[in-house]
Amino acid sequence: MKIYTDSIEFAEKYIDPADWSKIKTNDIQSELIDFGRGLFTSDIIFEAEIDFIEGINYLFLVDYAPESQYDALIKFAHNNKTLPDGIVCLAGSGKKFHGFHNRKWVAKQGNIHLSAYFSPMTKVASLGLGFTIVSALSVMQAIDQIAGLKDKARVKWVNDILIDGAKVSGVLAHTQIQGEICSSAIFGIGVNVETSPDSDPTEFVPKSACINEFLDQELQIKQKKVFTNLVERLAGNYTLLISGGYKPLLQSYVDRSLIIGKEVKIMSDIRGEDDKEMLRGKVVGIGENLELFFEGREEPVVSGRPVIL
Repeated sequence: MKIYTDSIEFAEKYIDPADWSKIKTNDIQSELIDFGRGLFTSDIIFEAEIDFIEGINYLFLVDYAPESQYDALIKFAHNNKTLPDGIVCLAGSGKKFHGFHNRKWVAKQGNIHLSAYFSPMTKVASLGLGFTIVSALSVMQAIDQIAGLKDKARVKWVNDILIDGAKVSGVLAHTQIQGEICSSAIFGIGVNVETSPDSDPTEFVPKSACINEFLDQELQIKQKKVFTNLVERLAGNYTLLISGGYKPLLQSYVDRSLIIGKEVKIMSDIRGEDDKEMLRGKVVGIGENLELFFEGREEPVVSGRPVIL
């Protein structure tokens, strides 16, 4: 795997020490040069090559990102610019990071702000939903590998990850289609590892936290462990999805649902409008297309934002 970074000190918080070479951004590998120059604010960066996780070919580690790397990947895909398969971008902190519907995401040092790009170039069942499931499930499985936290993380429909009722992660997924072929799949994943965000509680997110808040002092972790676990699970789940494994991934997602069996209300969540209550009741299941089924209601819910009552 080829690595590019603007800070060796920052990079080695996430990967093992490497044999670094100083280069100019114009010396980045040719098919990545335009993308790379947009990520770094410095003309001088560092390059290395290490063995890493199968399916991940390039890693960009940026100490401070002036804009969302997730958005940068989408922009390149929409402009029909070719990017090689298996790119992971990681920022220490930055500006203009966001969650679903452009809701603000506070990017603080000590946490993971990861974006990834894959080029499936094949048909993918349940396309957009599948990639959302992959990203959410990968976070929960990565947390499972931390001593004391196995099976603690749960997904609040559709893309928030919580531990003991506190949000520790949010995920995004974006796809681009050419005919029936998925040409690009882009993931955005934020995980609070060492630092809790400064955010006011809302009925949607009553509390935010970081992973270390749920660990005894002697068991607290650094970003590297979560990062490696997360990328490994992301690559594996992505491969399973594009090889036809949607149903087992869906079942794993459903098994980790926070809201099945709970009383919830669904708010409208339409951009540019005030949220309005659409309905409330007990969630009894999640369907094959991630639709919510409510007790006593025939029609499932396919959109909106849930509040656990």
